[in-house]
Amino acid sequence: MKYTQEAYKRAQEELKRRRETAETIAWLHREEVLKKCPDLLVIEEHMKSAVTEATSLLGEDTDIEKAIKKLRKKNLQAQKEREELLKVAGFPKSYLEPQYECSLCEDKGYIDGHYCSCHLNVLKRYACEELSKTSPSAECTFENFDLSFYPLKKDLETGVKIRDWMKSVLNYCKNYAESFSQKSNNVHLCGRTGLGKTHLSLAIANAVTQKGYNVIYITAPNMLRSIEKEHFSRDSEDTSQEFYLDCDLLIIDDLGTEFQTPFSDCALFNIINSRILSGKPVIVNSNLSTDELEKKYGERLASRIGSYDLVTFRGSDIRQLKDNRKD
Repeated sequence: MKYTQEAYKRAQEELKRRRETAETIAWLHREEVLKKCPDLLVIEEHMKSAVTEATSLLGEDTDIEKAIKKLRKKNLQAQKEREELLKVAGFPKSYLEPQYECSLCEDKGYIDGHYCSCHLNVLKRYACEELSKTSPSAECTFENFDLSFYPLKKDLETGVKIRDWMKSVLNYCKNYAESFSQKSNNVHLCGRTGLGKTHLSLAIANAVTQKGYNVIYITAPNMLRSIEKEHFSRDSEDTSQEFYLDCDLLIIDDLGTEFQTPFSDCALFNIINSRILSGKPVIVNSNLSTDELEKKYGERLASRIGSYDLVTFRGSDIRQLKDNRKD
């Protein structure tokens, strides 16, 4: 998978910060232990001398295997003495070791010249952020989703107070984000313009990203435009589509507002269907109901989205109410 130079740079910087942080904390721990247990220096000297002695034996005519066995025993004894010293002083036995986030590569990002999985995960996260960079996710949270914009009157279709209905929608979205996993359900957020679909889907994106998952939030027009541009460009690879297929959570906003062509319909179906087959969750936001989606895209795509959890937003466009409050 191809990543931008910016993603590589940010990933390397993050791994460097992780490693430096772990080693700085270990150094501070050592200074703390030395103040309480100065004998640590003596034990460390024994450990260093064992390494020095082992190195010097490499050039001598001696029984290397026997000598190494003896030195290993000496080193293990010193390690036990250090662990006992830490225990008596009330420190964990691993207190002096750097606690790297990745134990496989020790936050170097490479194992035997190949990318470690931690490096690839960081790269993927930054690549997803780049694809989602136009979305104001940080501004939209569950906490600032204001239910007071929704009236207390009953919805004519359901007989439920609109504010109560939207409170249940808010709770659904919060629970979805809090319990998110790669096995989470697909969701169709449906309702008229201005009812909060974008706000709550961005809040989900923000919360799930903070849990360490790779999330792409993008409008249907921008997603399909990027796929089409890469597909028909001689100098480009189909990189963005790989991310749309592979990210942990894909959120497609404004489905139905894109300029529709046979190519866009095919690309959209491929994204939706492929993620169903691979078990990767999608959240779709649309002003269109399932029946309206079928009229626009046909039965094949509508049936896939029809299998999603349907979350219906009710009420009237609240954007004017928000503008009035600002005034």
